[in-house]
Amino acid sequence: MVRRLRLKIWAGDPSCQEITKRVNAAWASAGRPAGELTNRATVADCFNSRRRRLNVDLVVAIVQALHLDTGYVGCGARRYG
Repeated sequence: MVRRLRLKIWAGDPSCQEITKRVNAAWASAGRPAGELTNRATVADCFNSRRRRLNVDLVVAIVQALHLDTGYVGCGARRYG
């Protein structure tokens, strides 16, 4: 799903490590415990077109990390959800 949105390219093609930092920073500031933060491999796997199960929470966090307009996340959720 994240790959289909092509947000990574639109956002300047940040590395998966950079996306992971952004997601974890947002989650930590929202109060998520350190044990529930993600890692680079899990984020990178969201861009795998063969991925079968979708971690909606992580996909939403990636979209938020790549697109500053919060309305964009809601628009995508209605379209794909």
